[in-house]
Amino acid sequence: MKLAVLVITAASLHGDATYSGIIKPYMYADNLYFKQVSGTGWSNSTCTRTKANTQRYLRLSPELDADIEVRNFYMSYILAAYMAGREVSITATGVCSNEGDEETR
Repeated sequence: MKLAVLVITAASLHGDATYSGIIKPYMYADNLYFKQVSGTGWSNSTCTRTKANTQRYLRLSPELDADIEVRNFYMSYILAAYMAGREVSITATGVCSNEGDEETR
């Protein structure tokens, strides 16, 4: 069974990537990040193609990350899928942070 987080943004309509696989959520410096454990699409990230970044993380957008309830929802949803060994899909916005992480909604 594959769970899906599908969000349509203007960027995703212009061909930005959907990342699929087993994804591990984690917090760093009060921000929610997602890291691939297995799956596809991660090496084709807009940010990894345009910046010298080998980390390949996705980051919850700052607007959503600032809302604790929204951040907790994403954290619990992705963590539950990770703990169950279930794949998820995340559509990114195509916006890169200063660190080279691609933002997602």
